[in-house]
Amino acid sequence: MELTSSQSNSNPNNVCRIDAVFENWAAKKLSEMKTIIPTIKTVYQWNILKNGKPASVWTCDFKNGDGAIHRGPPKTGKPDCALTIEDDSVCRIFEGKEDAMRAFMSGKLKISGNILAAQKLQQLWAEESTNVQSNVSSEKSENQSAGSEYETDPDVEKIPTSGNKCDLIFNVFMNRAQEEPEYMRKLRVIFQFNVLKNGKPACIWTADNKSSPDVVCYREPPRNVKPDCIVTMEDDDLLKVMVGKVNPQRLFMMGKIKIKGNIMLMQRLNSLWLEFQKLGKTPELPLAVDILVDHPLKPGLRSEYLIIDLVQRIVRIPGLHNQASGSHQFNITKDGKVVSQWVIDLKTDAPKVRRGTDPEAVTVTTVDDYNFAKWVMMKLTLADGLATGKIKVTGDKTKLEKLNKLFTTPTSLGPKL
Repeated sequence: MELTSSQSNSNPNNVCRIDAVFENWAAKKLSEMKTIIPTIKTVYQWNILKNGKPASVWTCDFKNGDGAIHRGPPKTGKPDCALTIEDDSVCRIFEGKEDAMRAFMSGKLKISGNILAAQKLQQLWAEESTNVQSNVSSEKSENQSAGSEYETDPDVEKIPTSGNKCDLIFNVFMNRAQEEPEYMRKLRVIFQFNVLKNGKPACIWTADNKSSPDVVCYREPPRNVKPDCIVTMEDDDLLKVMVGKVNPQRLFMMGKIKIKGNIMLMQRLNSLWLEFQKLGKTPELPLAVDILVDHPLKPGLRSEYLIIDLVQRIVRIPGLHNQASGSHQFNITKDGKVVSQWVIDLKTDAPKVRRGTDPEAVTVTTVDDYNFAKWVMMKLTLADGLATGKIKVTGDKTKLEKLNKLFTTPTSLGPKL
């Protein structure tokens, strides 16, 4: 059994935290895996990135001899499976803070070669995340300054940052469906949605209203059940169907929707969802349509996903415009730079949410994207955010305190997605 680091990192400025894991903890784990290496029979190559650029390469040879882990590409031949991922993301996977499948589905983890072989790596990180965490944490303390802007949170880590609109619309669908279980039982079926971006696979969503008493939606293929209908379509087209902007039959006739299984089920789902909207069961959709349809979502930002949570909450607080009247601007930052801006307009009893700025805003709040996510998810309070400087406000703080009801009101009366 061999573990070496004969090839040093070619760029000393690109020190990767995951290197400590491969050099220290992996050696112990490799010795424990001696008996199962013959069943894995795979050579893995890890391509580690820093800010999108190659920073480190490691090989896990679980195929030849007693196995080996070393820096650099395979010493002979090509890898059976190559995994490309950012240093921070792979650290979170090894720490048990992020699910590898979610990372793959969201595009954070790219796999080439034998994709199924990647599932065998679960044996590497599933059992000893605490040991890995100690290695990663010690390495992190050496390469980051103290006073980090935020602490990672496992629930926040699960928020999609792909920029796919379907992630938002399925969240709305799930929240509302859970509140109307009797209505949703009109269609007992399992749908699998293969969502594309510019013709390429982007993600898979499952809507299961058959195998369990309540509707279940999740961002992966059906779990141990067979879908009744598999729908393949573009992200933008799926959104337009779900908000009633286009009839799925028309898209099907144009070849923009491919359906495997019972074709009529898709039309029945669309009719049921449109009836659901006409009954006033989704009052947030008119507020959200302009955001969702007319503007692309910015990849890499959790706020893009959670702004719709705030839209859903606004309709639950009808008197909010009286208490926090005026417009409220939010500057979302990342790495210290403003990357997105939103305005919540409560000047009238018809609230609006839009991108951009407002020179007449009564409050301007500046907050890091990650901390904004924690605030929306009720893992950071306004008081703590202001006290620690994680939330910075100019303008009428009293009105912001009234607006804070948006951040303390549950999005759904049912369990979160």
